[in-house]
Amino acid sequence: MAELATAVDEALRGLRDGVSRVERKQYRAYQWDLSGATSWST
Repeated sequence: MAELATAVDEALRGLRDGVSRVERKQYRAYQWDLSGATSWST
């Protein structure tokens, strides 16, 4: 049972890391999009 709990914990941790990585990538793309939009309008 302890091994299962450890496996689940590791899987969740990996999932959380993957999600935060994707969020950072989207946030960076969003920031770039904003800076690109502002430079186009001037």
